[in-house]
Order: sequence, then structure tokens, then C-alpha cells
Amino acid sequence: MKQLVVFVISLVMMTSSSLAQTEKQAVIHGIELDDNKVKIQVTSTGCTNNDAFELRFKKGSMLVLRTKLDKCRRMPHKIWLSFELPSKTTELTLMNKLSL
Repeated sequence: MKQLVVFVISLVMMTSSSLAQTEKQAVIHGIELDDNKVKIQVTSTGCTNNDAFELRFKKGSMLVLRTKLDKCRRMPHKIWLSFELPSKTTELTLMNKLSL
């Protein structure tokens, strides 16, 4: 019984830590606004695409979250991804860290 309790607690801790790691603030290397689109430059190791990110907007600010890890093993490189903006936006405050 004691082993079962330890196993369940371990399982809960591993699950919660893996969920926390799948949604974290993305490091942005570049950003461009163009009409109703925003382009962001991020690091990829071969399997990064738009589905790996979630953009959250709140009162003129934008937070970019990485929701899926890139588990490919290619040499890290920077790529541009393009996302639709919710409405015509001319100014936006990026809440993420910007790394050049």
C-alpha cells in the first residue's frame, strides 16, 4: 500500500511538471507587424511550426507561449512564423523577452 501511494504521488508530480514545461514564454529573436499579421522569429531544431505557439492578447499587449516542444535534433536555427492578428493592430507591446 505504501508503495502504491509513493507511486501515485510520483506520477502526479511528473505529470504536473511536464504540463508546466509544455507551456512557457517563448524567447523571441525578432518581430514584425504587417497589416493584420505579426511575424515572430523563434529558435527551431527542425520541427517548430505555428502549431507549437499560442498568442495571447490583452489590452494592446501580446504574450507568445510555446505550447509544444521541438524534439527534433537538427542544429538550432532561427525561423520566421506568421500569425493573424485578432483585429487591425498598428501598435503592440511584446511581453516576451527579446533575444537578438
